Amino acid sequence: INMSFAQLNLINNNIQSIESNAFFNILKLRVLLLDNNRLADLGELIKSLRNIYNLTKLWLNYNLIEKLDNEFPVNMNSLEELKINANRIWFIGKNAFKNLINLKYISLYINNVKIIESIDCFKNNVKMISFDINNLNIENDLMISIFDRIRSLININILNSNLNEIPYFPLAKWLCLERNNLKEIEENRLSQNLNYLILSKNYFKVIKENYFKNLKYLKELIFYENKIHSIEP
Repeated sequence: INMSFAQLNLINNNIQSIESNAFFNILKLRVLLLDNNRLADLGELIKSLRNIYNLTKLWLNYNLIEKLDNEFPVNMNSLEELKINANRIWFIGKNAFKNLINLKYISLYINNVKIIESIDCFKNNVKMISFDINNLNIENDLMISIFDRIRSLININILNSNLNEIPYFPLAKWLCLERNNLKEIEENRLSQNLNYLILSKNYFKVIKENYFKNLKYLKELIFYENKIHSIEP
């Protein structure tokens, strides 16, 4: 392909592999959408993008990717939005996102992540404001350590991941921790900037009076399908 367009939409095809020079001459490419294909080799795709320096959006939803063990290269440091939902991801390498210094949005829904190689795997993503994941199957202490290090997040969705403690997101405005193992809210674990807090389908029995005392911007609180039997005044 030798064209100067900025967006390429290849959604709903049957692409199984990508030649190393497939995108070599699309120098102005900013948006690449590859949802619902048969891609399994992320390294092969990354290699094909080695000459692209302005990519801001990459969608890889509904493919067959199993591991994020290949480092996204320096030339992709303009990437702002990365969606890899509904793949087969079970492994995230320690350097996978190291060069994505402008990443703002990442979504990893409907995978089955069992190994994250380092608690600092997102340490360079200091501009990241939105993080979506579910079915995260790693040790709870490791999970908390990882999320406690992502200090820039504003919109967070961590669903069905066996969390038994709320990570601290100091800038959070939207926090959804549905379908976890939460039973209480520890003191000073909620951002004072919160507008929306969703704690549905957990194991809360009592809503205590000190849970929300400093949340003056809270607009909506959702606690459906817990085990609540009392609400403190």
